[in-house]
Amino acid sequence: MTHFPRKISGGAFRLRSGPGVLLALLLFASGAEADRSDPPVLSLEACLAMAEAHHPELRGAEAEERMERARLRQIAARKGVLVDATATESHPARGEASHGLGIAAGVKIYDAGRDHREEEAQELAVEGARWKRINLNQTLRAAVKRAYIDLLLAEATERQAQATEKAFEDHLATARGFYEAGTKSRIDVTKAEVDRGNAHTALVKARSARDLAEATLVNAMGISSMPPFKTVDLSPDLSPVPPEAELWAQALERRGDLRAARLQERAGRLKTEAAARGYAPTARLQGSWGYEGARFPLEENGRVSLTVSWPVADGGATRGATEESRAREDSLAAASEVLRQRIALEIRRALRSLEEAEAQRENQELVVRQAEENLALATGRYEAGVGSALEVTDAVLALNDARLASYRIRYGAAAARADLEQATGGKEPIP
Repeated sequence: MTHFPRKISGGAFRLRSGPGVLLALLLFASGAEADRSDPPVLSLEACLAMAEAHHPELRGAEAEERMERARLRQIAARKGVLVDATATESHPARGEASHGLGIAAGVKIYDAGRDHREEEAQELAVEGARWKRINLNQTLRAAVKRAYIDLLLAEATERQAQATEKAFEDHLATARGFYEAGTKSRIDVTKAEVDRGNAHTALVKARSARDLAEATLVNAMGISSMPPFKTVDLSPDLSPVPPEAELWAQALERRGDLRAARLQERAGRLKTEAAARGYAPTARLQGSWGYEGARFPLEENGRVSLTVSWPVADGGATRGATEESRAREDSLAAASEVLRQRIALEIRRALRSLEEAEAQRENQELVVRQAEENLALATGRYEAGVGSALEVTDAVLALNDARLASYRIRYGAAAARADLEQATGGKEPIP
């Protein structure tokens, strides 16, 4: 178990409020109250709640979404009435000073739809930022699930390494007993000591791998450090998997990155249309009213004007902007197609990995049972004085390999289901 600091500091473990986080904290609190020396239990659901409430990347995505909304308000303001209030006082070198006080207002009444299209494009950008945040949330959830599964596998591997070391210790004690009784040679004891040493080395490596898996999970949750905790094993999910076509349809509907890519394509088309209207005229209605003059009372003055401007030549700026926008539109379409192909590959790869793991599960159970029987037989033969130390060693290692393979298959299937969920956009509700 990773030796993180026992005390949870506010800077290192600051969580936002929410039902998921409250549940996670209650789990920690209840475990700590039950037994201060016993680490609390942290389930996969609690890990996911912590990640969603605390991960800094999600906070960054929320900030990006707010930025896009602020840009939308800026673009929408172009269609509103702009009002300025002015107060002037001038003192020329010769003549009398003049004074002025007034208010002016103006509004754009025609621009060939440029601002309207830019506003629509920015609305799509806002929606795209929301889907990017959803995609990031889906990605982080998948990363937490995968890290939690990897930790479960690392813990199972450590337990098996402990069992293997214990088996070799028992065998060493038996070999020493026979040697001291004069029924076995010294070489059996030496071999048993070597086997026990190798098993201990494997246990040290397993503990190191478990510690690293814990640290990886903590990092996936977006937390710098946290106290030691216990995991909750996952029950095998044997539910049927939908057909590949159905999974692809789900991905089209739920994948945040794919939805964001489609929105970017639509926004690109609108920006191209706006850029192509650079040659179109613009009309503004303006009015002002105020007082001005050199002596009080000042004279009242007001005017209303309609200004129409029509670009005659801009040195090719409009044409260049339009071509750039069209090229960007083509680039977005190509990137969207690449993403669609990658998602289809992710779904197929996860499906095949899951099918392979489930096909191996039943057979591997038989392999483990056979290895257990072989170990019992080899141990019995050795203790009866008719077997060799090599038989026991081979049987222990065969059982160790069989159980490790069983763990890899079991948690590999869980990881494949997690990958399939990520490839199809997950199962949680879309916010």
